[in-house]
Amino acid sequence: METQIVDKLTPEVENSLKTIKPIIESIVKIDQIILFGSRTTKNYKETSDYDLMLVLKKSVSVKEKIKISNKITAILARKLIDADIIVKNLQDIEELKDKPYSIVREAIKTGVVI
Repeated sequence: METQIVDKLTPEVENSLKTIKPIIESIVKIDQIILFGSRTTKNYKETSDYDLMLVLKKSVSVKEKIKISNKITAILARKLIDADIIVKNLQDIEELKDKPYSIVREAIKTGVVI
């Protein structure tokens, strides 16, 4: 089955992103938020989670990336929004954007900047 990326996000996804984006922005300074995965395709389900890659302006440790991801995931869960949060910085993106099978490459290739 071929995955088709949508030209426009559904109203349901758009509305959820209006909740998600300010929460993320209140916790960490970001360069970009990239939505990727099933929510950017025509065949997502109502129970599909939100796959989000946060691109930070500054470099932070792996420990700090995990802390940021966990904090955002917990806040979204309290709002009944299931999300997988991946935190990268600009250097990570540059190093991984062309690497085969990289989640960064996949997010850039199929994702939508929100």
